[in-house]
Order: sequence, then structure tokens, then C-alpha cells
Amino acid sequence: MNKVAIIFAFLTLATVASGQRIISREKDEFTDRTVTTTSWEVACRNVRTGNTYFRVIEIDGIFFLDAKIDVGGKVLAIHNEGELIFLFSDGERLTLNSLSSYLGSRGAGAVGLSGSNSMGIQARYGFAKENDYKILQTKTVSRYRVYFTDGYTDFEPNRSQSSNIQNLFKLF
Repeated sequence: MNKVAIIFAFLTLATVASGQRIISREKDEFTDRTVTTTSWEVACRNVRTGNTYFRVIEIDGIFFLDAKIDVGGKVLAIHNEGELIFLFSDGERLTLNSLSSYLGSRGAGAVGLSGSNSMGIQARYGFAKENDYKILQTKTVSRYRVYFTDGYTDFEPNRSQSSNIQNLFKLF
């Protein structure tokens, strides 16, 4: 029993203590491109709308946002150039477009074991303008909308989750 309590405490501490961080920065010796990747962070966790996780990838100064989405086990698909629209607390909007078409699969929307047996989707979004990522460093996300082939889902992150999104981009 004591071992179970210690393992549970360790897992809980590891989950709570994790923060936004750069997990890799590598230079390709063939192309001289530098690729920097952040950790996956909770963008929204909501029983009604589902869970989303974001991470940032930078390749030689060009930024991308990866999203993992689980909206209650639904089978999802995102069209090429499908939109992800951020609405900020000041009313401004920022639109990102997916770089390809994406089809959901079991566990694709999960980070770790939670949701690994549920249907989800992972997609990569690009910024239309070179410095658009800087908007996410300074503005507070109040809501965001992800468009799928059969409609859209709105997500409303709480204050802590909005801070997670900001902090991912502040790493750069």
C-alpha cells in the first residue's frame, strides 16, 4: 500500500510541476536548419467541449502551432487550410490555417495516457504573417474555434489555460 501511495504522489507531482519548456533544439547537419520544439501544454480541458493541447515548433524563425484535439471521442477530419481562430480578450482575432488535411485516429488527441484510447486528431497550423506568433505572447486568449470538415468546435480556456498558451510563445 505504501508503494502505491508513493507512486501516486510522484505521478501527481510530475503532472503538476511540469511547465512550459523547450524540449529540443536541434540543428540538421545536412540542411543547417535549426528546429526548436516546446512541450505539449493544456490549451483547454473541458468536459463539455473536449480537450486541446498545443505545442510550438520553430524552424529557422518560422513558427508553427501543433494541436492535439479530443472532442469526446468523435471521428474528426480537418481540411487543408482549415482554420483555427483565436479570439482575444480585447476583441482582436488571429487566424491560423492547417498545413495539410488531417484525419483523426485513436489516441491522436492525447498527451500521455489520458485519452490514449479515445478518438482524436493532431494537426499543424501555420501563421499567415511572419510575426503573428508575437500576438500570442502578449494577448490573452478568451476563446478559440477549430474548424473540422463537418463544422466547428469552440473552446473557452480558463485563465490558467490562457496563460499556458501565452507562456509557450514567450519561450521564444
